[in-house]
Amino acid sequence: MNNLSEKRENAFPLSGDWVAINSNSDPNVSVGEIQFADITDVSRAVESAKSAYATSNWPTRPWIERSAILLKVATELLVRRVELASKIVKESGKTMMEALGDVDEA
Repeated sequence: MNNLSEKRENAFPLSGDWVAINSNSDPNVSVGEIQFADITDVSRAVESAKSAYATSNWPTRPWIERSAILLKVATELLVRRVELASKIVKESGKTMMEALGDVDEA
């Protein structure tokens, strides 16, 4: 399992401050750092998504191909279900059953 407390850089550059995040269940446990976005970052992200969608072949792909891609993502979530749920437990203090439910809902 990856170290939850490691700092991960976002490929999309943000302007906000970096903030240390501690576990809800144990405030002495660091679970990582996040960088907040500001309104300019949000606007750039929305425009980037619109542009990517408009210039991609996603809207014109046959539904069966789009379905296959989404099923591949769903399969990856299922394969990593326990790993992802364990991270949710550590970060949020939820029970394993709640965390598994969160992964299933994703």
